[in-house]
This record gives sequence, structure tokens and C-alpha cells, in this order.
Amino acid sequence: MFKKTLVLLTAVALFTSCLKEVSKYEQQEHTDKVNAQGIELYMRTHKVVDSQYGPIIEVAKDGDPDNLWETRRTSPVTSTTPYADLIGHAFKDTSMVKVVEPSGDTVSRPTGIWIYVHNEGYYNKFPKDSSAVLVKYTGYLLDDEPFDIQPTGATFHLNGSTITGFSAGMKYFQPGHLEEVKYEGSDKTYMSYEHGGTGLLIIPSKFAYGDEVSGSIPPNSVLVFNINLLSIADYLEEGEEFEKGMTLVHNCSLTKWVQMLPLSSYKAPKK
Repeated sequence: MFKKTLVLLTAVALFTSCLKEVSKYEQQEHTDKVNAQGIELYMRTHKVVDSQYGPIIEVAKDGDPDNLWETRRTSPVTSTTPYADLIGHAFKDTSMVKVVEPSGDTVSRPTGIWIYVHNEGYYNKFPKDSSAVLVKYTGYLLDDEPFDIQPTGATFHLNGSTITGFSAGMKYFQPGHLEEVKYEGSDKTYMSYEHGGTGLLIIPSKFAYGDEVSGSIPPNSVLVFNINLLSIADYLEEGEEFEKGMTLVHNCSLTKWVQMLPLSSYKAPKK
């Protein structure tokens, strides 16, 4: 009798776990659909325009020829797509990244994030998985409520210190460079990052914080980032030359941003 009861309880437990797993999948599918609808509505009702302080996001009427949805690129982006063809168009990133499914399995999935490149950067260089980036940004929810503002720049290692969608999207932007700038109404100068690549990242919740709360960000939220990539830091491989105006990672950690120094002949030390 005890054995029969144990078998029955085990079967019920397995059946219940299957129901929970199906429920999680259904919940994720529903969230994905709601996210997609929210992103499309946002793109139909917003556009990017120039301002004195760089590109800003403005509310636009549905059908405005300059809104993000009307200016989207409908053909897929491939490794042979000229970068110039992406400027001024919203496009969907379909690169594969690892995600954890509701079942607990780690699988590859297309990101589904949307990118809009407003301005090219100063250097024809892009972040890699191993890069760190120095980036100014404002993060918004779909209702235009800001949740994070970094007006002078924040540093992120793309491999591990930021959300998946942000890491994937940053790889489409080029960095700026340090430039001597005069204070307004004065002969005094200061060094400022100028001409960084600018644009938007629109990230579904699956590639942001998922169903978790993060600060003022509710669960299952789509995130919008208006960004300006100031600089990139990379590890140098043995024999690789330092490119003037680029940056270095020292001693296996980001300790200093090196910019615009006369180090064009610098080479990575031999290991």
C-alpha cells in the first residue's frame, strides 16, 4: 500500500510540475506578444530629431513619415550590409544569444531588439564581446518615463556587467574621441568626448530584466535607451598595435581610459 501511495504521489508531483512548466511557457509567450505590440506602438508614435544637445526622442503621430516604424528597415541586416545603409533606419537585430528558457534549458534565441543609428561615430570601430564601453544614455520605459540617466557617461563590460540586449545593441555603434573644447565665453579649454555614435536601443523584457523588478523598472518591461557611445576599451593581443585615439584595458581590468596619446607605435607586451 505504501509503495502504491508513493508511486501515486510521485505521478501527481510530475504532472503538477508539467502544468507549471506549461504555464511558464504560456506566460512567456504572452509577455513576448505584449512586448512586441508595445514596441510597434512606441515606434509608430515616436521619432528621433536633432537638437542642440544631440538626438532626442519626440512624440509623433501614427503615419508620420519620420516615425521609427515608417523609417524601419524591412530587409534583414547581414554581415555584408554596408553600415551607411543602416543610418536613419530602425532595424531588428536577429543575432543569436544564449537565454535561459522557462524550463531551465539554456538555448540560442534571436535577440529581437530594435536598433536605430542616428549618427555614425568618429572611428570606424565597433565594440566586441570582450570590450568595455563608456557611454552616455537615458533609459526610458515605453510610457516615456525615464528610469536612469547617465549624462557624463558610465562604464560597462559587455561580457557580463550589463543586460543582454544592451550588450548586443552596442555592437552597432562607433565611438567618439577626446577633443579640446573651449568653455563658453572663455579662452580656457577642457577635454571632452565628441562625435560619438548616437541612436536608440529598444529591448524586449526577455533581454532586459525579465519578470524581475529592477529599481523603478516594473517586471516584464520593454526598455528604450537613447545612447551616445563615447569610447571603447579593448584588450590588446600579443603583437597587436595600439590605435591612436582608441583605449586600453590595463592589467586585465579597466583601470584607466587612454585617449588621444602619441602612442601609435605602442604594441602589446609579449606574454
